[in-house]
Amino acid sequence: MNGLVKKTLIGLLWLWLFWAAFWVSLDGDRLARLLENQWPANLGVLKISSLETRLFGLTAQSLVLNGPGELVTGPVAISFAPWHLLLGRVGFEAELYQGKLAGVVSIWGPELIYEARGILPNRHAELRKMRLITSNPVLSAQGRHGLLSGEGQSEISLIQVSISGNPSQTGLPLEMPDTSLSRVVLTGELKGNELKLNVNTQGDFGGQLDGTIQINRQTPQLSQLNLKLSGQFAPELESRLGLVATLIQGYRDPAGHIGLSIEGPLQMPQVRKL
Repeated sequence: MNGLVKKTLIGLLWLWLFWAAFWVSLDGDRLARLLENQWPANLGVLKISSLETRLFGLTAQSLVLNGPGELVTGPVAISFAPWHLLLGRVGFEAELYQGKLAGVVSIWGPELIYEARGILPNRHAELRKMRLITSNPVLSAQGRHGLLSGEGQSEISLIQVSISGNPSQTGLPLEMPDTSLSRVVLTGELKGNELKLNVNTQGDFGGQLDGTIQINRQTPQLSQLNLKLSGQFAPELESRLGLVATLIQGYRDPAGHIGLSIEGPLQMPQVRKL
């Protein structure tokens, strides 16, 4: 029995050495082109720079994904480490807008588990070009989602967000004062076509948006909203609201707190006082 075990282990070792020699000798440019061509077209066009095979994975100098907006990463590492593969997982880590994005993809789910820290979203060229966010907020996030269904939970937080009130940036018919939020925390849970949403803000507007959205995947503008918004403006911002203060007066209680519901189709919801 011991001899059989020894022969089996030696055979596995030689098999692994053969595979490792083959893997590390692969041409990185050809492998990059293969991966780019296999990338789903509906997710955009993928470009991989300086791909290299390692003993337990892959590294690339950068990834560029051209979709609705261009996404550019720094160095990327994909891990095929044995401790990951034994659990049916592939690990990844990437530099993203001066922050870090890391996680694992579970092969048996399939499922994505991720964590992001220190990302500066306003470094994204398309977002910066909109000039809606006038500060340089820091984003952190964590979550897990099914790769095929999208179902799962995520939490996203932003620190020090300043938002322009200029109509040319907001798309609103009225000019708003610039708003600074010290913290924004968004949690979401998707199950089937129902998205449970909760948003908490601190700063010039301290409030909460809570409720559900029934997503219409065929006609998104007909998605049904069932949301409630409550909160209060900081005195400094309140004094600069101007006409906006008059328009929202009907949604305030005697103490000045705002409370309203947003219900109906996304394209034309009904707004009522709570």
